[in-house]
Amino acid sequence: MGLSLGEVSVDITGNTNQLQTSFNEARRLGNSFSRGLSNSMNSSIGGGFNNIGTAIGGFATSMGNTISSVGSQVKNLGGTLTKFITLPIAAAGVAIFKLGKDFEREMSHITGLVGISKEQVDKWGQEIIDMAPQLGQAPIELAAGLYDVTSSGIKAGEAMAVLKESAKAATAGLGTTKDVANLVTSAMNAYGPKVMNAGKATDILTAAVKEGKADAPEFASALGQVLPIASTMGVQFEEVAGSVAVLTLNGLDCAESTTQLKAIMSGLIKPSKGAEDALGAMGTSSAKLRKQIKEEGLLSTLDELNRLTKKYGDDALADVFPNIRAFTGALGLANLNVDKNKAVIESVTNSTGDLNAAFKAATDTVDFRWDKALSKAQATALTFFNILKGVFIPVLESVAKFIDFVMSKFESMSGGFQKSSLLIIGSLAILGPI
Repeated sequence: MGLSLGEVSVDITGNTNQLQTSFNEARRLGNSFSRGLSNSMNSSIGGGFNNIGTAIGGFATSMGNTISSVGSQVKNLGGTLTKFITLPIAAAGVAIFKLGKDFEREMSHITGLVGISKEQVDKWGQEIIDMAPQLGQAPIELAAGLYDVTSSGIKAGEAMAVLKESAKAATAGLGTTKDVANLVTSAMNAYGPKVMNAGKATDILTAAVKEGKADAPEFASALGQVLPIASTMGVQFEEVAGSVAVLTLNGLDCAESTTQLKAIMSGLIKPSKGAEDALGAMGTSSAKLRKQIKEEGLLSTLDELNRLTKKYGDDALADVFPNIRAFTGALGLANLNVDKNKAVIESVTNSTGDLNAAFKAATDTVDFRWDKALSKAQATALTFFNILKGVFIPVLESVAKFIDFVMSKFESMSGGFQKSSLLIIGSLAILGPI
């Protein structure tokens, strides 16, 4: 139990204004901090997003410009490729196809017109392609030469040898392969392959060109005209070529030289009565002279005849050869510079190896290297043609069939429908480029 002394009442009072002011300041600072933080965040984040948007927009624009630039460059590249690659390749393909077609047609003549088997002709075709660059000759020229060789009756086993020697002579400058082949085969046929082969014939031709004064192609084309009568009389090819060379040194061309030579031999084969009487007056005859030509040669016989005419009178030779061309030719061969003429014919006779020397000299020139490069390119093209035709021909045949089909359908249409179709096609053709 407690002791009660009474009740005491105390009232505690104070000034709260300062405290309220402090709370208000704190609230203000808080709000200010909040607004600052909010503004700061808005500024930073919003600006960041704005910057990101701007960057993305710039990137998209840049990419668009780049794509546009690339597209333009691709278009330009396409045009360049078309101009410098596609079109040249297409042109080369057309050229290869034409070259191959012409070569194949030339070779087919040997089968169709000469009668050589296709298997043999195909084999020769490959041999031509292989050897053309070595000779500096175009394959198609060799093919034309081979046709002349085979059509002349030369045996198949000798044909390529004749062609090769003829092509070497052509490279050496003696004319085209075709012209030389004609002369070589004429000599072989006139004298027989046992007496005259391609190598010997081209050696003689080379020596005659070297000793004479006429152009080489003239010799090749003119000599063949006198060979039939010369071989009949026993005048050898080397003496024929040498005699023509001598006459060209006297200022005649090959054509006139061979004409005079033919006239001399014709006058001795079938002399006129006056000519035979003149020979009889000199103690000889045309028969004796023909025999002497076979045994001793034409120039030796003419030399002997010239000595006889001088013994019996200067006009005697004119009586033996009343034909002016024969008389002029006999004078040119046997009366003028006889020793020099004999030396020329001797040089032509001993001509083994002359063609090889001339061919070797020709191969050392820039002209030959150029021709060899072109021939190699053509040979490669012909090899490619054999592949190309197996692909291209079926496609071309299919296109032709399709065109035939379209044309047959078009022709079956009515006139009005045909006009309408043509109008639509023409309109599309005009709009296409636009």
